[in-house]
Amino acid sequence: MGKTTVGASVGVAAARSGLDVLLVELEGDSRLGRPFGAGPLGYAPTELERFDGGGRLRARHLTAREAMRQYLDAGGINRITERLPRTGLVDLVTSAAPGLADLVLLGKIRQ
Repeated sequence: MGKTTVGASVGVAAARSGLDVLLVELEGDSRLGRPFGAGPLGYAPTELERFDGGGRLRARHLTAREAMRQYLDAGGINRITERLPRTGLVDLVTSAAPGLADLVLLGKIRQ
């Protein structure tokens, strides 16, 4: 079994027990929504399933680039954040500092 399958199975079990679950797919191709009849996931959470016990299963797809853009927007630098991805600066910064992309993604998940 792959990581996505295991994560989805644990998420379904938790949601069936009444918990609200948010599965987060990181980088790469978005495939998590397929078994639930959803297409590729976007940055905003998508509800995949709602269970009788009150639990629900949601999922989203995060990238370091989008998370960094949102952090910059929240920091009041929104006038330049639309231009940064086109310049390649975000990719340069996140690849030049080892672990920075992971740190940005973990911060976004926590948020």
